Amino acid sequence: MYLSPSTLSSFHAFRRLPLAAGGLTLLGALMFVSACNGLGSSADAGHPTHPAVQRYPLSGRVMNIYPERSSLLIAHEAVAGFMPAMTMEYKVDAAALQAATPSAHITGELVLDGVELHLENVHFTVPHPL
Repeated sequence: MYLSPSTLSSFHAFRRLPLAAGGLTLLGALMFVSACNGLGSSADAGHPTHPAVQRYPLSGRVMNIYPERSSLLIAHEAVAGFMPAMTMEYKVDAAALQAATPSAHITGELVLDGVELHLENVHFTVPHPL
């Protein structure tokens, strides 16, 4: 690592400062970093901010059932304003898990609660054999 002569002289000048002055400089730097990191915000003052629960209509097909994880693998259409069409695993309640059958058409609400995704108000339509 290369230190220029001006950097070295600044460092040595800082070291010669009385402890109080150096301490105040360090304290000022820490306060600046804290402000940049959002410390002291309303969330830290006992007023946590919680993102609102978001709900989106979902329509797709059951690809697989995972009872051990209380979830369904769903190939779903695009969710307007949220995500493109894809196949994902979603948590469901016990009633939906019991009613699900492979290849069934599924409709429901995709719920984003913070960082958790799950399905609610789930309904199935079993396809008729041709």
